[in-house]
Amino acid sequence: MALVVGGLALGSAGCRKLNPEFGMGLDTGTGDDGSGTLTIDCEPPSLVCAGSCIDPRVSVGHCGGCDQPCAAAQVCLDGACVSGCTAGEVPCEGECTDLDEDPLHCGQCGVSCSPGHFCVDGQCLSACPDDQPTPCGGTCADLEGDPDHCGDCANDCGELMTCVAAECMLACPAGLASCEGRCIDPSTDEAHCGGCDAPCAAGWFCVAGSCTDQCPAGLQVCGADCVDPQDDPEHCGGCEQPCLAAQECVDGSCACPEGQQACGGACIELDDPLNCGGCDVVCDPGDTCTNGVCNSCQAGLTECGNHCVNTDVDWLNCGSCNTPCPGTASCIDGTCDCGAGLDPCGNQCVDLQTDKKHCGVCGNDCGPGGSCVGGMCA
Repeated sequence: MALVVGGLALGSAGCRKLNPEFGMGLDTGTGDDGSGTLTIDCEPPSLVCAGSCIDPRVSVGHCGGCDQPCAAAQVCLDGACVSGCTAGEVPCEGECTDLDEDPLHCGQCGVSCSPGHFCVDGQCLSACPDDQPTPCGGTCADLEGDPDHCGDCANDCGELMTCVAAECMLACPAGLASCEGRCIDPSTDEAHCGGCDAPCAAGWFCVAGSCTDQCPAGLQVCGADCVDPQDDPEHCGGCEQPCLAAQECVDGSCACPEGQQACGGACIELDDPLNCGGCDVVCDPGDTCTNGVCNSCQAGLTECGNHCVNTDVDWLNCGSCNTPCPGTASCIDGTCDCGAGLDPCGNQCVDLQTDKKHCGVCGNDCGPGGSCVGGMCA
């Protein structure tokens, strides 16, 4: 078998030279039946899936083997579907990478920087900028404040730490401060009242970042703290009455966020198929939970009677179950559409401009001997 290019006949080896992917693993000899039909014989670890050679180690459609797709939010790494990449990373060629600093995927997958260049903030640069002066592999960093390269290119502070003055420190949520390796609230912490290493005297309380010898009005003494039992999740409604981790204390009562319920020591979504509409209400295998009701239909469909229907287009269940359209109407986006000039009234399509039983609006009867002209009874 040969390919003619510009009058030059090339065999499969010549095609491979022009395009390295051509002929990889292809058996170009005669088939068993003598027909000469090409058969695909991929080189390991590739497999023949859907008529093409694919790498099951990275293919999201054939992860680990043919016709084994990953879910929409997953990627295929080493032949296994795994949850999507961590924040700040995206999957490129089967690996999670940071497009801001990967010289092989700078700014977007497959865009590589020239040798000797750096990937900084998703752009290829020939030299490190002043605010990130230190070369670290294929990128540049500020060793004083970069948590991925803190004090040294290879020093990664991890997700729970930040980089301050070239040292990894505990990264505390807003309103908290890092003191002695832990996050504290300087507005209430007696050992660090108003700031680190600012202790109150024995028996005094820390309120709003200041030491005081008694609790202000409206607060209650719980242990060594002054607390508001109306909104304190550790002392909700009274001392030592903690809320669940995800709950808030509202007016002295613990409450889960909107759309959740407390089940087994945790706040659970009302659409959880294991707690559908109530704790321990388990839907059948394969069923979904919608608005607190178990539903055997797939997403986008609604169970009407014993059938799963699309209420956006089903003329017998248009917009909701048991809402039929008139015989000549269609169901479009959950609304009965009678066509140009007509409107649905009950079980029929009518012209509101001329129909004396429905003149102007459905149900407006012009009465015996009356007529409808321009939507007005005459």
